Amino acid sequence: MAKPPEQWSIFELAFETNGPYDWTEFPLRVHFQNGSSVVELDAFWDGANTWRVRFSPSEPGEWRWSVCSVDTELDGKNGSFECRSPSETHVEKNANLRGHLRVSETGRHFTYADGTPFLYLGDTCRHMNEERGGLGQNEDGPFYVWMRDRKAKGFSVVNHWLYASGHPSRDEETCSRNEGGHAFEQVNGWNDFDRIRPEYFRSVDVRWKALWAEGFVMAGPPTWFAKPTRCASLKQAQDISRYVMARYSAYNLIWALSGEYSMAAAHGNEPWDKFETWRSLGAFIAAHNPFCHPVSIHPGPATYHVSSSQEFHDESWLDHNWLQTGQYPHGLYRVAQWSALDYIRKPAKPFLHSEGFYEGSVPTETANPYEAHWQSWVAFLNGACGAVYGCCSIWPFHDASDSRSYTWKDEMEWRDALKLPGSQEVGYVARFFRSYDWWRLAPCRHRLRLDGSPVPMPSEEDISPPHCAAIEGNLYVVYVPEGNADRTIVLTALPGTAFEAKWYDPREGTYTEIGQIHPDSDGSCVLPPRPESSGADWVFVLQSPAAKPQ
Repeated sequence: MAKPPEQWSIFELAFETNGPYDWTEFPLRVHFQNGSSVVELDAFWDGANTWRVRFSPSEPGEWRWSVCSVDTELDGKNGSFECRSPSETHVEKNANLRGHLRVSETGRHFTYADGTPFLYLGDTCRHMNEERGGLGQNEDGPFYVWMRDRKAKGFSVVNHWLYASGHPSRDEETCSRNEGGHAFEQVNGWNDFDRIRPEYFRSVDVRWKALWAEGFVMAGPPTWFAKPTRCASLKQAQDISRYVMARYSAYNLIWALSGEYSMAAAHGNEPWDKFETWRSLGAFIAAHNPFCHPVSIHPGPATYHVSSSQEFHDESWLDHNWLQTGQYPHGLYRVAQWSALDYIRKPAKPFLHSEGFYEGSVPTETANPYEAHWQSWVAFLNGACGAVYGCCSIWPFHDASDSRSYTWKDEMEWRDALKLPGSQEVGYVARFFRSYDWWRLAPCRHRLRLDGSPVPMPSEEDISPPHCAAIEGNLYVVYVPEGNADRTIVLTALPGTAFEAKWYDPREGTYTEIGQIHPDSDGSCVLPPRPESSGADWVFVLQSPAAKPQ
C-alpha cells in the first residue's frame, strides 16, 4: 500500500469525462478541505477525455475532496486521503517541503510557508523545458547535467519560460518542442494558440518533478506573450495562463505574467502595447491563483523599462517587482540605481534583479566573472531579495554539433560554459548571505566615506563605488569593488563596542580573519588593508561577538 502523501508534496487525481471538452472549458473543479483549510482547483486537460488535478496539501491530517463538474457522471464524486508531516530528513533534502513561498510581513523578502526566509538565487535557463534541454536516455541528458551543476553551486531558483514565444526562427524544431513534440499545433510554422498539445507538457512534467525534488523553485512566465511577430490575444493568454496554473500551481513557483512586457509598446504589438491589457491579465491571474503564489511581470531591456514598479507597483495583483538592467556593460550601474529606487517605494514590496549582463567568453559583449558576481553583490546589498545569473551559451543550450542549435552573442558550447567561473562565484554570494540573518540587512550607503567624501552611486562610467548593508549594532557588510586599491574607505556611526572583523574573497568563497576592531571615539572605522590582490574586489565583514551564532 502506498504511503500517504507528505505535507506540501504533489498529490494528483485523474478523471475521465463522459465526452470530449475543449481544453479552454475547464469543465471540472475539485474542492479540497481539511478543517478550515480549503482550496478549489481547476482540472487540466491531459489528452483524450482525461482531466487531472494536482494538489499540494498545506496541513497534515485527513483531506476530503469533492468534484464540481458539468459532466453529470463526475459531479459530486468524492473521496479522502491522509496527509503526513514530512520528516526533518526529507525537509533537509528538499526545502520545498517547507511550503509554498509567500511575501514576508516586512515586505522585503520571501519566506516558505513555515516562516523560513528564502534567499532567491536564480539561474536563467529559458530552454530547459524544450528539446535542446533534453532528458537523455537515463537521466543523462543536458537538462540533468545542468540541473546537477546548479544544485551543487547553491542555486535555489530556475528562471525559465514554459515554451518559446512563437518567433519562427526560434520555434520550428528546436524551440517550443521537446520529447512530446510542440506545445501547440502548428500552422505554417506558427503556434496555433487555440490548440494546446498535452504531450509537450508531459515532458515538461518530468523536468519540473525532478527540479521540485531537488528543492528548486520555478520562476517565470508561460512565455513572452507580446514579443513575437504574431502575438497571442488577451483571451488566448488568459486561457494558456489558466491552463499552466492548473497544471503547475501545486509546485513551488513564482509567477510572471510575461517576459519583456514593455517591448510590445516599443514595437506596437497590439493589444499588448497598452498597459491596460497587462492589468487585465494580472487581474485574471489573481482570480486563478489558488495557492496565492507571488506574482510579478518581467520588464523589457533597460531602453524601455527597468522595473515592473514603473507601471504596476500599486496594482493589487503585483506583490513583488522584477528588474532587468540590460545586456551590456554600460548598463551595470542600473543594478544599484534601480535597486535603491525600488527599496524606497511604498508600500514596501520585495524586488529581485531578474536579468542583467550575462556571462560569456566574448569581451565587452558578455560579462566576465567579476561583472557576473558584481551584479549579485550589488543587488543584495541594495535591498534586493534575489538575484539571477545568466550565461549566453547555457540558456539556449548552444551545441555546435546540432545544426538546429542557435547562438546568442557567444559561440561557446553550453557544457564548456558550465565551467565559467561566474556561476560558481555567484554561488559564493548566496553561501555568504545564507550564513547570516541576511533578511535583516538594510542598505546604508550613507554610512560610508570614500577618501573623506560621501560614496556616490555607481554610474555608466564608474562602477567602483562601495556598497554597504547592516543589521544595526550587530553586522555590517561592505562590498568593495575593483578600483579601490588606493582609496581610504571609512564606515561611520558605529556603536562604541568591539567587533570581529574579516575579509571575504568573492572569487574563492573564503575568509581571511582580521581579529577584533574597536571603532574610533567618533564611531568610525577605517577599513583595514585588503589581503593580497588588493586591486580585486573584496567583502569586509564587521560583526558583534554577541551576535555570532553559538
